Amino acid sequence: MRGRAGYDGLATAMAKPSAGTKEASMRNGLLLILMASFAATHALAQRTAAPAVAAPPATPTPAPSQVLQSWRSGDGWLTELRRHPDGTTSCATAKSFAERGFGLFMLRSGNVTLFAIVDQRQPFTGPGTLKLVQGARALGTFDAQAQGPALSSVEILSRQVKAAIDKLDTGVLDVDAAGRHFAADMTGIDRARAQLASCVIEMDLAKPGK
Repeated sequence: MRGRAGYDGLATAMAKPSAGTKEASMRNGLLLILMASFAATHALAQRTAAPAVAAPPATPTPAPSQVLQSWRSGDGWLTELRRHPDGTTSCATAKSFAERGFGLFMLRSGNVTLFAIVDQRQPFTGPGTLKLVQGARALGTFDAQAQGPALSSVEILSRQVKAAIDKLDTGVLDVDAAGRHFAADMTGIDRARAQLASCVIEMDLAKPGK
């Protein structure tokens, strides 16, 4: 666990976009928020000694974001409402599978809904697809992009991703992420989804002028 300083060091606010870069700025900012939550609140325990690897290049420390409210469930889910230095807000619901080295996220900000897998053992390096299956139900296959350890659905598919999230039940969710397979126990998803909905309501109320 890196602690609050580590969280805020990774939780980058969405950059103020210039003409022609608005979508990319929004997308990258949201993905960084996803990674921030995982790194800080769902840090993986080091079960076995890992081989030595070269340290990544140092990056500037971004301005911190502020937790406005948080919700936890007894099934390992965490939801947070955050305000970022540029005034934007986001809601993220996450669950960690530390013993298997990954976590999953569902994020809402404005009209954007993202689903992401974070692989702490082998970062994603390029675009791919996220395929979600529960039992005999295919919930969707979505174009996705890499940002650090995360592979996230793309913004343009927000409506379809939200529909898939709404269909999740408590069974095992099989995720094919750019050819990597992850199996996630979705126990507690109903409560987590309700907490995410509550977070979105609070996010709307927190907007200026509300």
